[in-house]
Amino acid sequence: MKNLKSTLIYIIIFGTISNIQILKLENKHNNLYNQLEQIEVIATVTSDLKETEYRYSYKIKIESINKETKYKGTCLLLYTPKTEKLEYGDKIYLTGSYKKAAKATNYKAFDYREYLKEKNIYGIVTSKDIKILKKDNLNSILIYFNNLKQKIKSNLKESTGEEANLAIGILLRRYF
Repeated sequence: MKNLKSTLIYIIIFGTISNIQILKLENKHNNLYNQLEQIEVIATVTSDLKETEYRYSYKIKIESINKETKYKGTCLLLYTPKTEKLEYGDKIYLTGSYKKAAKATNYKAFDYREYLKEKNIYGIVTSKDIKILKKDNLNSILIYFNNLKQKIKSNLKESTGEEANLAIGILLRRYF
């Protein structure tokens, strides 16, 4: 009986703590969305470039927004024109426009905002004015593993041809 009571108390405490943490993160998302439009950012690129038809996209980790460190460690998605090519680990300064991701308009439709939230990305920045402040601004171990991942990807693409994306998905997505 004593074990049952202590177990119930632990469940209630951990449930309360997790709910508070979720509410705190939700509040952080909403505050960021409501306070920013034009922003000045210092950040580090924490993903490889993803190419679309008209632009490149990167995941960036914020050091400061509008000269404030309030959102330090927050991740955003950065869209740049195809003339701006950044590398993993670049510390950058940019000015651009901030917007929140589109929310699902139909019931049970894809919700891009929730998708980004699951990836711990708080919004989208579009910028044409980017300056690289420093190369290799991340831990050298992270940079080494990113370079290793890129080398494995290129070798898989050379050796497997059309099946490269499947092989990359199976081998690299889970571990890198």
